[in-house]
Amino acid sequence: MHLTDEELKTAVLSATNKLIENKDEILNGLQEIVGGVCDTHTLEGEKTKLESEMDVCAKMIEDLIRQNAAIPQDQSEYQAKYEDLERFYNDKKRP
Repeated sequence: MHLTDEELKTAVLSATNKLIENKDEILNGLQEIVGGVCDTHTLEGEKTKLESEMDVCAKMIEDLIRQNAAIPQDQSEYQAKYEDLERFYNDKKRP
């Protein structure tokens, strides 16, 4: 079985006409899809939250270092606190 050029042209025109009939529906669906994909508000909010948490953690690390320099401390406790804060900071930094 094969198609002639005329049959192929007729089939393509028929399919094109069906798309044109439904173009409003197709365009609305496409706009919804694109709008959903391009909406970054949720991601921007999450990014702001993570940056804030990282800032707080960085300040806690700085305070811990200052405290260790000023007051004699058990270094194994200090190191454990430092590593916990560093791990928390790095976890927030990863995507």
